[in-house]
Amino acid sequence: MPNQEHDYAKVIAKAWSNNKFREDLIADPHATLKAEGWTIPPTVKFKVKENATEHEFVLALPKKPEGLSEQELIRKSEYFVCIICIC
Repeated sequence: MPNQEHDYAKVIAKAWSNNKFREDLIADPHATLKAEGWTIPPTVKFKVKENATEHEFVLALPKKPEGLSEQELIRKSEYFVCIICIC
């Protein structure tokens, strides 16, 4: 998992200075970031928005699992929080 601010900065700087890396990042962010040491679960949709003028954060609210207690729901939701930490 990336060290959020530092690794984001490294990826942005590398994309600015290396056209091939930028093209690969846009075409296949999962593979490109994996090569940089990032771990992104395959179930997470990851998009790169080129020439973005603002930061965007999307919170995906998964369908609520049925038949679980509140404590079980909390444990289940922790998986999604871990995924969000990579953003």
